Amino acid sequence: MADSIIKRIEIGFRKMFNSYFFRNREAKLVTQPTNIFDLQRDDKVLLLRQDRIGDALITVPILRALKTKYPLVEFHVLLSSNNIGAAHCLAPYMTRVVHFKKGLIGLLRLRAVLRRMHYQVVVDLMDNASSTSAMIIGASGAVHSVGIEKENSGAYSHVVPLADKQRVHIVNRLSALLMPFGIDPSTTQLDLEYRLTEADVAGTKSVLNYTNTQRNIGINLTGADASRTLTEGQVSHAAGAYRARYPDCKIYLFASPEHQNFKNQIANSTSTIAVPSSASFHEFACRISLMDEILTPDTSVVHLAAAWKIPCVVLYVQMNPELMPWYPYNTRHIALVTTKNAVSAVPATDIVRAIETL
Repeated sequence: MADSIIKRIEIGFRKMFNSYFFRNREAKLVTQPTNIFDLQRDDKVLLLRQDRIGDALITVPILRALKTKYPLVEFHVLLSSNNIGAAHCLAPYMTRVVHFKKGLIGLLRLRAVLRRMHYQVVVDLMDNASSTSAMIIGASGAVHSVGIEKENSGAYSHVVPLADKQRVHIVNRLSALLMPFGIDPSTTQLDLEYRLTEADVAGTKSVLNYTNTQRNIGINLTGADASRTLTEGQVSHAAGAYRARYPDCKIYLFASPEHQNFKNQIANSTSTIAVPSSASFHEFACRISLMDEILTPDTSVVHLAAAWKIPCVVLYVQMNPELMPWYPYNTRHIALVTTKNAVSAVPATDIVRAIETL
């Protein structure tokens, strides 16, 4: 009961905040690369990326482009408890991670932290309307704010056009946010990346008993929810298809820690290798990096594959045909899309055909 009361208060506070602070504000539309903010040495820019791990991974090309143009500016990234584990991929280009703990108390504490930073610009990387982003922008006291043109455009001082969500990849849609910084997204390298050290690679090879003389196949069993979980039959057919193509291949099974028993069960029935649960997302990413091909229903693995250009077969649940799935960016792949409620609806024969085609 107490939790529901707090939630209602939080929702009411959000509505009041947005309606009061942004009721008369009209953002300036930026349609061409224009250096609007005149950033100087030691200025601070905050990027909002408080959603999921995949959101952090696709932020890298935007952050990289900004840091390349403004090497003396501090770029901070706000991450939530959901995706702060992916901070490693952003590390080469950012100065600081701001950890946002969701909820009214978290917002109030965050306000004090942000005010001390004196941000010149806040960039909202959400391409759908987010009351949380709007509140963070208002709480930050930043001189300027940038977002994609949408229902809550009053939250920003400047907006860029929203590209067609059905036809334009999410990475390209977000790249429009570079224009107010004088960066032309059409001439900017937007490939994803995830840097590893030699120690990362060596340690991972030891754990996996890895050898580069065999084909190493990764099958990721689970995603963020139950709708993105492969069945034993799908995995069995996929393993057979990989072995038919690469007779001496090693097939590794990955899954989130809570599905360890499920992973072990399928490994036993399909004679594949159950990869031990990872202690961190970075450790998980290191293991994915060694795969030569990947089968996955999870978009965080999709973006890791794109960072290393690993060919992959990806299963998607697409309930809204107006939204393009988050395909691997500039990476060879085959997408199997179902309009049913779960990837388990994708026929195993389709998966086999995709593996053979890839």
